[in-house]
Amino acid sequence: RSETRCNLRSVQNSSFVEKISPATRTPNPAKVNTRRCTPCAQRTSRVLGGVRGRQLASYDHTKTVLLRRNLMEEGGRLHIVAALVSGVVATTCCNPPDVLKSRMMVAACESGARPSLARVALAVWRVDGLLGFMRGWGASYARAGPTFFIQMPVVEALRTAFGVDNI
Repeated sequence: RSETRCNLRSVQNSSFVEKISPATRTPNPAKVNTRRCTPCAQRTSRVLGGVRGRQLASYDHTKTVLLRRNLMEEGGRLHIVAALVSGVVATTCCNPPDVLKSRMMVAACESGARPSLARVALAVWRVDGLLGFMRGWGASYARAGPTFFIQMPVVEALRTAFGVDNI
């Protein structure tokens, strides 16, 4: 068996711009292979727009529901509970694409060939089922959870300071 060595540091530190940059140096940019751009572009769009939108929307919705049903009063405990829920929602939304991106990088290192996103998703589905897309959820939340506990009360303080109400 031939050992193929993969430089994981270069794969992990690569960005969408680095993947698409060969298109700017070729006379025919349409012929540049951009298959590996898809996971990076998806993750970037999730981080910049999707996750923050889901996080803020779920935070506001949780807070509104708890206040309307008189389950909690306005204050620090309410903000922490709403931050916990928003962190769970954001982590759950981000985990499946992160699993696919990780599996694509590992498959490329092991075989040397670049698998398609659809093939990797199908392999996860066949082997692990729907829960396979949630592998590593606990580790993802352990990484992101503390950020939500700090970030959302700060957002709430800024809203109060600027007189902005819930969405």
